[in-house]
Amino acid sequence: MSDSYPSQTNSPCLSEEESSDTELYASGYMSDDCEISSSNERVSEFDNIRLKQKHDYASRFNEALSTKDVLTRYNKLAAVSHDFTTKALTIGKLIISELRLNSPEKTIQPVNIGGKAGGEKFLHQDILYKLVTDPIVGEDNKYLYGESIERLDLAAKAAGHSLRNGQLYHDAFTKWNQTICEHSKSTNQNEPYMHVAMEMIIDYLGFRLTAQPFLQLTDSPHPQYGSCDGGRSIHFDPYIHKAMAFCAKEIHLRDHKVYISI
Repeated sequence: MSDSYPSQTNSPCLSEEESSDTELYASGYMSDDCEISSSNERVSEFDNIRLKQKHDYASRFNEALSTKDVLTRYNKLAAVSHDFTTKALTIGKLIISELRLNSPEKTIQPVNIGGKAGGEKFLHQDILYKLVTDPIVGEDNKYLYGESIERLDLAAKAAGHSLRNGQLYHDAFTKWNQTICEHSKSTNQNEPYMHVAMEMIIDYLGFRLTAQPFLQLTDSPHPQYGSCDGGRSIHFDPYIHKAMAFCAKEIHLRDHKVYISI
């Protein structure tokens, strides 16, 4: 019996105009020293893409989604998906295997970047890992999901919902981007596309771990939309709000008021 379950990746979907049975093949694989090992002398475009860029998964994913040429787009998506899932699965299994060790003895140390609902966090080579836990929160010292008792099963379900919601938003953003593309052609105005980040769930030895590219705020100390401090401050951008309203309608979510905006 295998000691791990199949992993899930929030992968892109083909548009309605493109064939739903398109498949991409690669002749080689990425070894630990980042060289291509292949039975063929010819290195495919898929392999060339993977050799040029090793990390920065978020930028590579967004660049791939924005590529107009269909074949190039899916070669890029296949490359970044392979690199991300291979690295995340390897490191994720290592993190879970070392759970019983004291923190100084662990190969990858946990990091404190805020938030409790996502679980214990680890950061390694541009990938953020979240170990699913049911933390004790609040002044009454109750478990976040189970309240009186620890419920890792409910915490695992929450992580699964995160992945499924990411897929729903990806599909909605795809429709939004198609609308923006048509609008840009008629107005000659280039408007930014909206994307979600890749996300992966790893189930191993009875534990659940999520992995996603680490997203850094480089141009602003705070997000353009939403909150990064548990709702204490809410940030607003008219363009992003328009896109989010479109997506909310697509996935049947109703808007609601928040108590403060900046």
